[in-house]
Amino acid sequence: MSFIKLIKSDRKFFLFTVLAFLFVFSFIFFVVNYRGARYHFYFESTDTDGYEMEVRQLPSVKGRDKIELFTEELLLGPSIQRAKRVFPVGTHALFCFEQNKILYLNLSKEALYDFSDSASIARNLKVIEKNIKTNFPAVREIEFFIEGNSIKLEDKN
Repeated sequence: MSFIKLIKSDRKFFLFTVLAFLFVFSFIFFVVNYRGARYHFYFESTDTDGYEMEVRQLPSVKGRDKIELFTEELLLGPSIQRAKRVFPVGTHALFCFEQNKILYLNLSKEALYDFSDSASIARNLKVIEKNIKTNFPAVREIEFFIEGNSIKLEDKN
C-alpha cells in the first residue's frame, strides 16, 4: 500500500516539476525575444465611413522615441487592402518630438500631393491625431507642420 502512495506522490512531483520547468522556460523565452511594443493603428476604411484597425508590434530602437517610430510606421500606410493611406506614398516626418505633453510633427511636402476627390488634409491630420492620442495618452495636444509651415485645424474634436 505504501508503494502505491509513493508512486502516486512521485507522479504529482514529476508533473509539478515538468510544469514549473515549462513555465520558467517560456518566461525566459518571452523576455529574451521581447523586442518592442504592440500598437493599434487606425486607418479610414474604403468600405464604410468608419475605421479599420491593425495591431502591429514595433521594435525598440536605441536613441529613437517610441512615438517617432510609431508615426513613421503610421505614415507607411496600412497592410490591409480595406484601408486608405493617411497621406500619399513618400510622405515622411521631418521631425517628430514630444515636449511638455505637446507633440510637434513636421510632415514632408508629399503630404500635399493627394489630388483625389476625397482628399482632405484636415481629415488626414485627424486620423493621425486619433492614432497618437489612442496609443500615447500622455500627449495632450499635437502641433502639425508641413515643410515647416504651421497647420491649424479649425475643429479639434
